[in-house]
Amino acid sequence: MKIAMLGLRGIPSSYGGVETAVEELAVRLVRKGHDITVYCPVSSFPQPSYKGIRLTKVPCIRTPYMETMTGALFSALDTLKTKYDIVHLHCLGPAVYSWLPRIRKMRTVVTIHSLNWKHSKWNSFARFFLKFCEFPAVYWPDTTIVVSSAMKRYFQDKYRKQRVLFVPNGINQAKHCDSVRLRSLGLEKHRYLLFVGRLSPEKGVHYLLKAYQEVEDDLLLVIAGDLDHYPDYSRELKALANDRVLFLGQINKDELAELYSSAYLFVLPSISEGMSIALLEAMSFGLCPVVSDIEENVDVVGDFGYSFPSGNTRALRELLERLLKSPEEVAEKGKQAQKYVDRSYNWDIITDRVEEIYLQLMAR
Repeated sequence: MKIAMLGLRGIPSSYGGVETAVEELAVRLVRKGHDITVYCPVSSFPQPSYKGIRLTKVPCIRTPYMETMTGALFSALDTLKTKYDIVHLHCLGPAVYSWLPRIRKMRTVVTIHSLNWKHSKWNSFARFFLKFCEFPAVYWPDTTIVVSSAMKRYFQDKYRKQRVLFVPNGINQAKHCDSVRLRSLGLEKHRYLLFVGRLSPEKGVHYLLKAYQEVEDDLLLVIAGDLDHYPDYSRELKALANDRVLFLGQINKDELAELYSSAYLFVLPSISEGMSIALLEAMSFGLCPVVSDIEENVDVVGDFGYSFPSGNTRALRELLERLLKSPEEVAEKGKQAQKYVDRSYNWDIITDRVEEIYLQLMAR
């Protein structure tokens, strides 16, 4: 099949969970013999292809509010030049363009990675627009996929649409590695807590920093994520940090594997999520997860980690203080988490499921 994917910033993934998910799927679909094009409005990757995936550069307006929507629009228009079998759009906003490829009788799939209108980074108009995008995301494409069971319940209850399919994100098998670079940063094995993700308000890092200010322990808190995309929020986070907080900025996959391999535990204080790939990755490395109690996090963690009321800094502080005094409990919970995600989330199985959805669409 000839398949196009759009609605993301670009691959190779260095931005967030959507880009990681698309890259993992696209690489495996190429191995299965499919012809894959990924539209990259923001990516600076200079080559026309990556691991057999065709990369197509399109223009966009480079602002946090406009880059995704304008990039997705130019991507959707470009699909009209080429007859694809499947056009797979990612995220709520780009779903409004899912009708365009259907002009040329191409099958369309939309994957909703999160309920973006919940994100406080958007202004009131953007939240209104993203809320509106739920309708086209459910009714305009041939098939709609969501990445969490919580979102599946939400769309089925609200829109009475039974053909919303749940296909989770996945992980690769963890490859532990020696912390060569980490030692140069002064990080010691099991002597730091870890957050990984894009530094935007919905990730709740400000709650984590406020809670950790009052934790009486000398372990470091390491924050790994892009500091440049939301500069005002990044400045707010730095103002909240004390000398036990280390901001690493955007890091590569090898460095990330080092961080996962040596952290004490993983913290995800999100206000809103779809299904966090960083959370799955951390658990796959045997890290005990501490998450906010939003449905999307609790559905993943289950009994294999700990949760606290979202936004409650006191509860988070008290939980961290207890776990910092219980290394054996933390280590055991991490082992349980690793076994759980290794058997429940796997990119190869997930890719087979997505391919099956494509084939069913082509058979209609």
